[in-house]
Amino acid sequence: MKRITLIFGLLFLSTSANALPAVTLEQAFEAAKVRSEELANQSELVTQAEERYSQAIGSVLPNINFFATYFKQDSGSANGSISPTEQKTYRINATQPLFRGFREYAALSQTTILAQAQSYRRDQAYLQLFEDTAQAYYQVLQAEQDLHNLQTEWDVNSKRLKDVSEFRRIGRSRASEVLTVQSNIATLEAQIESARTLLATFRAIFAFQTGLNKNADLVDQEVFPSQIADLNAYLDQIGNRPDMLAAKSSVAAAEKGATIARGGHFPLLDLGANYYFARPGFLQNVRWDAALTLTIPIFQGGIVNSNLRVAASELKQAELALSRTQRLAQEAIELTHAQLLGDLALIVKQRKAVDLSTRNYEAERKDYRFGLVTNIEVLLAMTSSQEAKRILDRAQYQFKINYLKLLGITAARPKLKGKI
Repeated sequence: MKRITLIFGLLFLSTSANALPAVTLEQAFEAAKVRSEELANQSELVTQAEERYSQAIGSVLPNINFFATYFKQDSGSANGSISPTEQKTYRINATQPLFRGFREYAALSQTTILAQAQSYRRDQAYLQLFEDTAQAYYQVLQAEQDLHNLQTEWDVNSKRLKDVSEFRRIGRSRASEVLTVQSNIATLEAQIESARTLLATFRAIFAFQTGLNKNADLVDQEVFPSQIADLNAYLDQIGNRPDMLAAKSSVAAAEKGATIARGGHFPLLDLGANYYFARPGFLQNVRWDAALTLTIPIFQGGIVNSNLRVAASELKQAELALSRTQRLAQEAIELTHAQLLGDLALIVKQRKAVDLSTRNYEAERKDYRFGLVTNIEVLLAMTSSQEAKRILDRAQYQFKINYLKLLGITAARPKLKGKI
């Protein structure tokens, strides 16, 4: 007896050790963040944009360089004190841009805005990843529930087949009634195989999205509302979407681009200075010099005006992109909101249908035992009841998918602050 108990204990421990941990939606999303190449790529683009800002700062800071020159020439008849045949020059040069037509400051502002825009694009990729993960997660749960419903329906039909076969044996059922139930069972078996294939497909998609085991046990711990807010409450959130913020930043950056192009009409002023460690000839005792250089553009082949036209076109392009982004966001919110309203209406009506069809099936079963209805009527009632349950479950999972999508496209979830 002790040996048998020990064997069962070891089997239990082995099963527990091999069991996969339950996975919530949040855990799946965390795994997807680590795995996502798109999110990592967007983060790298943010780093590059921030470095361009550092480069822009360098354009307004002084440039300091050390120069060393060795020069040798034919002695000829030249005066060696004025132009020695061998000359060595060592100097440090510093150049400070003083005025660039405000282009440098506009460029600094532009790179800051572009870095912020890229950060918003990363946030948008983050939201999209959440939507994709939630859809993959609930598609698996939906397929599991559908398979469970089909298997339950198969069990009910199998039990029904036993009853009909018994009635056939005592002469209360016809052979065609037995064949009808058997036909239903065969159809269900085909549907079950199809449902298993669909479940395997959704689990493969989930595993690809998250990197988790495809057979992981998914546990739904999300809380969903029984009603949703008015459409305007969600449309008011359009301005919070990262893609909208990125588009607005692109417009602001394009405006700075126009300022940069306009600066080509302004003069340039630079301060330059040299300190000499060694100089040849009669300047050998002159240790330093400095100069202010003013450059006034007179004619540059129309390049500046062309740059202005390009900048104006880019600004118009950015404004059009902003308008399109806003329209697409509004369309997505309106469409998803309408789908949610449809889901809720379907769920309410389908719950009533499930209740009525279940009660009808139970009544038909009782009547059949008293010979008041035919087996066909019982089968139709049973099929109607099971189909109503399947439609209800599908609608409930579709509501969950659409609701999480609505939260994503209004930037309500996941929270963006401190996400990475």
